[in-house]
Amino acid sequence: MKKMLLLLSVLSVVIGLQFNAYAYDGITVKLNNRTISFDVQPFIEDGRTLVPIRAITEAMGCDVQWRSSDRTAVIENDFDEVTIKIDSKHLAVTRTTEEYNDEALPEDVLLDVPAVIRDDRTYVPLRALSEAFGADVEWKGNTKTVDIFYEEPEIVDFEDAGVEYCARSNIADNNDERGIYTGPLTEDKVSEVTSICSIPYNAYMNGFTSMPKGLIIESLEDIKRLPNVEKLGLVDYGDTDIDLTPILYKKTWDYINLFGTNISDDSVLDDIKYVKEYISFPNLHMNYHFDEDDINYREALSIYRSTRNAIESALSVVEPDMTEFEKYKALHDYLAENMQYDYDAVKGLMRSVTDEPLYIGLVEGVGICAVYSSIYEYLCHQAGLYCEIVDGEAFGVIYDTDDPSWMGHAWNIVKIGRRYYHVDVTWDDEDEYGDTVYEYFLLSDRELEDYGDHIWDRDEYPSCDTEYDEF
Repeated sequence: MKKMLLLLSVLSVVIGLQFNAYAYDGITVKLNNRTISFDVQPFIEDGRTLVPIRAITEAMGCDVQWRSSDRTAVIENDFDEVTIKIDSKHLAVTRTTEEYNDEALPEDVLLDVPAVIRDDRTYVPLRALSEAFGADVEWKGNTKTVDIFYEEPEIVDFEDAGVEYCARSNIADNNDERGIYTGPLTEDKVSEVTSICSIPYNAYMNGFTSMPKGLIIESLEDIKRLPNVEKLGLVDYGDTDIDLTPILYKKTWDYINLFGTNISDDSVLDDIKYVKEYISFPNLHMNYHFDEDDINYREALSIYRSTRNAIESALSVVEPDMTEFEKYKALHDYLAENMQYDYDAVKGLMRSVTDEPLYIGLVEGVGICAVYSSIYEYLCHQAGLYCEIVDGEAFGVIYDTDDPSWMGHAWNIVKIGRRYYHVDVTWDDEDEYGDTVYEYFLLSDRELEDYGDHIWDRDEYPSCDTEYDEF
C-alpha cells in the first residue's frame, strides 16, 4: 500500500498536459476518482501542468524529504525512490527493493519543464512523473479535470532468496551493474522469467551466472510462482536435500541441468513427460542434447535408470567392514567377471545407443580400456577409495592382426595406506565372463615396467615405489 501511495502521489505530481496559456485556476486533479485537495493551486508552464508535490505525496502516505544541499526533493516508498532537482529537466527513478537497494541504478527521465519553487512550494510537472510510475492520465477539457488512474501491481513474494536472485537475473529490464533487476517483482515482471539456473559461488561454468557467495537455492517451491520458466539448472550442488517435486507444476520442460548435483529421491523425473532440448541427470555425469543425439527423453531416462540400478549392484560387493585392499579387489573382480572386451568398438563399430561408459560397461557388459578404467575409477570414488586414470600406451595385439604394436591404453592407480599401486582391470579380464586373473593388480612401477608392455609419463602420476607383498 505504501508503494501505491508513493506512486500515486508521484503520479499526480507531474502530468504534462496541454492547456490554454491563460488557464490558471479551476484545475481538478483526481487520483483513482478521488479528488486531491491543494492549499495552493496548480498552474500551467509552457503548456504543462505543474502541481505542488508535498500535498499529493503526503495525501498518498509517501515519505517526502527535502535535501537542501542540492535543492532536491526525494520521494520514497517500499520499492522506488524518485529524486527531482529544482530547475533541472531531469527526474531520476530508482526502482529497488530493500535487499537490492545498494546495487540499484537510477533511471533518467527527461522533463519538458523543470520542477520549480513558487511561494515556498515545490511544483513538479504532473504527466512526466505520473508516467514514470506507469500511471494512465486522462484530460477532460470540458471540466478541466486531470484523471490519474493507477492500479497497484500485485507483488510476487519469494521465500527462497536463491530462486528470487535467479529470477531477477533473468529479467531483461536489468538496472544494476551486475545485470540484476532490482525493482518490484510484479506479476508482469516474473512472467518474463524463462530460466532458473543456480550455480554455487565457486562453481562457475560458461553459459551460466555464478551465484553470490552463500546464496543458493534451498527450496524449489517458489518456482511455481514463475509461470513461463522453461529451463531449470541446479549445477554442482553436490549432496543436497532439495525436493524436485515442485517442478511437476509443469510436465514438459525445454532444459533440465542437474550436473554435479546428488539428489536422493529423483523419482520426480519419471513424472516429467517430455524434455525438449537437454537433460543432465543428477548423481551421474550423464547428459543428452536431444537436438544432436539420436535419442529422446524417455529413452535417456531409461538408460539413466538402468545405469543407476547397475551401479547399485556393483557397489553391493563392497562391505563397510572390508579393508581397502578387499574393497579394491572386490570391485576389480566384479568388473572382470561381468564385462568383456569390446572388439567391435576397437574396429569403430558403435553397438550402444549411448556413449556413456557406465551404461556400456555395467548394463551392456562390454567396453574397451577407457570404459574399464573410467568405471573402476567411478566405483572406487563411490566406495570412498582413491583412484585415478593413467593415460599411457600398451604393447599388444590389435584386433584382426597378429602383429603386436604400441597403442593408446588406459588403466588406474589406487592407494592403500600411503602407497600407490597400478591396477589394470582390462588386462586382468581374460575376455570371457567370469575369467579373472591378478597379473596387473596392485603393481609397483618397477613390476609394471618389467612386464615391458606398459609405458606412461611418470612425472604426471604418483610414484608407485612399493610392491604389495601381502597379495
